[in-house]
Amino acid sequence: MFGCLNCLDIIMITLLHAFIKISSVTGISFSHNSPVSLLQGADPALRCRWTDMNAMHYAVYFDAAETVHILTEKNQALVMSTCAELSNGTCLHLAAANLSLEAGKVLVSAERNSSCSVACDFPSYLY
Repeated sequence: MFGCLNCLDIIMITLLHAFIKISSVTGISFSHNSPVSLLQGADPALRCRWTDMNAMHYAVYFDAAETVHILTEKNQALVMSTCAELSNGTCLHLAAANLSLEAGKVLVSAERNSSCSVACDFPSYLY
């Protein structure tokens, strides 16, 4: 299926994208696989050519909160990455558009804990 870890397959996604999608469909916890994948050189910033989504966007889209948490630990810049599929909205916009509540909570927490956090008060019901 894949020639290398960061290569795109016939549907234009990487192995990391595929793992996130499969884990959301099967209900298998992705958290056990993601550190291994990332340590082996999977690049979470690579984007699907069809949807312009990176691994964080896929995790948010499928409301995979554990995976979102792991990805924010590995690459904080992914939290604020935009997606052309959603009119250049951030991952938090994607979470709101898809009603991905658990992933949204992780993103808000990550943004509040980062040095580049938005200077505003988030509603307490998001925690």
